[in-house]
Amino acid sequence: MKNKNPSIKTNYIYNLLYQVLAMVVILITTPYITRVLGANNLGIYSYTYSIVTYFILFGSLGIGMYGQREIAYVKDDINKKSLAFFELFYVKMVFIILSSILFYLFYCIGSKYNLYYRILLIELFFNIFDILWFYQGIENFKKVVIRNSIIKLVSMALIFLMIKKSEDIWLYFILCSFSNIIGNLSFFINLKKEVNIKYWNKINVFVAIKKHLKKILVLFIPQISMQIYTALDKVMIGVITSNMNYVSYYDQAQKIVKLALMILTAYGTIIYSKMSFAFAKEKKDELNECVDKAFDFIWFFSMPIMFGIIGISSKFVPWYFGDEFLPVIKIMCYFSPIILIVGVSNVIYTQYMISTKKEKQFSNAIILGSIVNFFGNLILINAFGTIGAVMASVIAEFVILSVEIYYCRKQILIFDNILDSFKYLIAGIIMCISIIKFGSYMKGTIITTLIQIFIGVLIYCICLIIMKEKNINYYISKVVRYKNEKIRN
Repeated sequence: MKNKNPSIKTNYIYNLLYQVLAMVVILITTPYITRVLGANNLGIYSYTYSIVTYFILFGSLGIGMYGQREIAYVKDDINKKSLAFFELFYVKMVFIILSSILFYLFYCIGSKYNLYYRILLIELFFNIFDILWFYQGIENFKKVVIRNSIIKLVSMALIFLMIKKSEDIWLYFILCSFSNIIGNLSFFINLKKEVNIKYWNKINVFVAIKKHLKKILVLFIPQISMQIYTALDKVMIGVITSNMNYVSYYDQAQKIVKLALMILTAYGTIIYSKMSFAFAKEKKDELNECVDKAFDFIWFFSMPIMFGIIGISSKFVPWYFGDEFLPVIKIMCYFSPIILIVGVSNVIYTQYMISTKKEKQFSNAIILGSIVNFFGNLILINAFGTIGAVMASVIAEFVILSVEIYYCRKQILIFDNILDSFKYLIAGIIMCISIIKFGSYMKGTIITTLIQIFIGVLIYCICLIIMKEKNINYYISKVVRYKNEKIRN
């Protein structure tokens, strides 16, 4: 029987297209929002949303990653797949409701940002219907991508049409929250084609909780720990400095880094399900091949992105964010190593350790990194402000990666893969120096940034060709072969 599951390439293209669209929406709306709402208002949004993130995480219980893996294991069996889906859906529903009640009691009564917290409470509750993990598990991205792309475009248009002055910050909260809510609800439109609906009323919720909770918590512990250096950074900046502008500077710099990471994680999301399936079927050669491909992908793209951010930051920030956000330049540069570190770490833990059920080791690495980050924030934010928070995050990520390398040193040829990265490193450094030098003769405009990016990509590729790097030659040969076939046809 022919396998109807989309290939890695097909799924990657769909997921990448959605990630690119998400990037484009953010890139288009951010310059407008920073100028209309200002640093202080955006700092309030970042601060309050960081807090609700914890409650969303608590309610979700790490079901996203766990659910993707469990669905991937049984995706070929409609009955097992349906049973697993409804069990996990009800487990999440119970905990989201509990989380919503707690959030209301702690933040929606008598708080300084009471109105904003109540808007975010609605988003928290409707997170019940976020079942992206299911579609990731069955490796079916086409419908999800198309539907959510439309929602993204509509929400972008509404931001430009409705947000006109700084006092519209409450409306910005509503637009952002309800676009996420509608996106979550859209997952259910074609669900009946993927699962057997008759299972919806055959689930004993208490039995489902007892069956899955322990295994879910194994993944939940490291995920809650990870939030310490993603969401909690902004909370701690706000609490320690009492300056929402600082929160906004940090958030905007982090946003650019996250956009860059989307390119890397788009591939990781797809290959994670493939690796889980390969592990379940005991296909070790296929599993190792996926790891090697993932490393090649990370080296090839993370180096130019990391050095590119450093190279363009001084000319990019003024025209993009506005003069009020000039402190973002330095923060972006300090943040850039996160791209390489997280990229490599993502291969090891998300694409290997979790797909092969090494959750305990994964938890140890994340918890240690979180402790380092928390105390690093306490010390470094007081000493260096937002730069201190960035330094704490980079150090924490490096600690996590080091621990993961230690745990997987016998299963993955880590150091052989690291040796493969040096050509990319050299090419990235040469590229960075070149675009900084070029930018020094030009003003900070969008044209300057586009030219810097073009020159950077060109120099990076030329360096790899000169050093005879295998992947660049492979891609060039594929392009040449494709063109030759077109000419012959």
